[in-house]
Amino acid sequence: MQRIAFIDHAYHQVTKSANFFVDLLRERFDVSVYYDGIQSQSFVNDIMLAKFDIIVLWQTEHLAPYFIAAGQRVVCVPMYDGAGHAPPHYWHHMRQARHINFCQALHNRVCSLGLTSLPVQYMMNPDDFTPVSDYSAPRVVFWQRRPDQALTSARVRRIIGSDVHLHVHNAPDLAGPEQFPAHGADTVSYFDLEHNALAEALDQGNVFFCPRLAEGIGMAMIEAMARGMVIIAHDAPTQNEYVIDGVNGFLVDATKTNDPGWPLDLTRPRDTPEARKRRRARKKMRRKARKAAETSGAAWIAPQDASPFDDADEWSIAGPAGTWPEPGGTDLMSPLHDAGQNGVSPLERMGPAARERAVAMYQDWLRMKPAILDFVEETPAPTGIRISRAKLDFLARETELWHRHPHAFIANMGYWESSGIILQDRQRLGRKGRKRVRQRRSWWFRSLRAAFRQLKALRNRYHYLRDVIRRRM
Repeated sequence: MQRIAFIDHAYHQVTKSANFFVDLLRERFDVSVYYDGIQSQSFVNDIMLAKFDIIVLWQTEHLAPYFIAAGQRVVCVPMYDGAGHAPPHYWHHMRQARHINFCQALHNRVCSLGLTSLPVQYMMNPDDFTPVSDYSAPRVVFWQRRPDQALTSARVRRIIGSDVHLHVHNAPDLAGPEQFPAHGADTVSYFDLEHNALAEALDQGNVFFCPRLAEGIGMAMIEAMARGMVIIAHDAPTQNEYVIDGVNGFLVDATKTNDPGWPLDLTRPRDTPEARKRRRARKKMRRKARKAAETSGAAWIAPQDASPFDDADEWSIAGPAGTWPEPGGTDLMSPLHDAGQNGVSPLERMGPAARERAVAMYQDWLRMKPAILDFVEETPAPTGIRISRAKLDFLARETELWHRHPHAFIANMGYWESSGIILQDRQRLGRKGRKRVRQRRSWWFRSLRAAFRQLKALRNRYHYLRDVIRRRM
């Protein structure tokens, strides 16, 4: 059995959001878990001395150059909320590692830079949760987790309206609840070590408002979706890969202070692009059904009491069985996509759709698990990188800086290029390329570059003084 060192972010020691992936790896590997702090170089040597077969870096991909330089097989699991907007320099030193992405947008980004990536989508088992049974009135649950990103309970209140019950779980990540009061909340709960107050609130609600503008996986959203709750989320990855606007939830621009579409109306159907698409598909199917009925001599039964947003009205052909497929034979005609027909509110439609989508995604996750284990097991050994130990330490500190101070990281990229710290793996460099890298790192090359910069500054100064003298003459 191969041995894996699983290095996780220190904050996940409390949230335990990566435990599901550790349990998956333990089905085939012997896994040892380490938690990375701010200064992570202290235990890297201990991990290298233990001679693990594979290193899995869960949101700690800044440690990849250490293990690649030592010839270790590395699998990185980055998250969109941490590295989704990182520049190409951030990914340059991870080309010899494999990547597992829980976000399709991040997967596309990584692949466009020439890295090897496997896209996956996680879903909890819906059978482990009690499904929502009452959709008669909306009961919104909001975890006030990142009020510093302007996603506060007051803004959530403006989005959902004043007449909707709002429960706020006031447990910010970076501050205490007293610094961010739950304005506009009908009921409030707080973080408690003795029991899970958020889970109790989810059991009582039927609408969940996602707590952040961007998610890596979105465990709270997944748990709510598995219950059959309607999801309201900011229209950005990874939420918009789980939520289809108008089908199993609402996608809004939560960064706006106000929007003409606010407050959301959970009692009447909403005309969305997805609804218009399904409505056009429905009209096309009706035309085909009418044509089939005329051909077979059967009578066409028109829909009754069709509403303006009715994209899944009841229709049938009065003829022999099998004359035309029944409604629900394709995804665009699924009964879960009904838009408020016969008094059915969007809330009553979207709730079952959310749970049905969760069941389908959970089945996809079960089918994907062997492929994930094979992807990790088949990780090739790196060819190595040419970089000194001092610059390796510097690079690890700088890439970790992206998570804490992205602007400082971008400002340092120019220094990276001028000093030759950008990693060049041997697999992509020819003889001339390796010679050029060695030259850029040599003392005489840096001295020559500094001399040229001084000459350029003297030339600019000379031109400036010449122009001043000419103007005065």
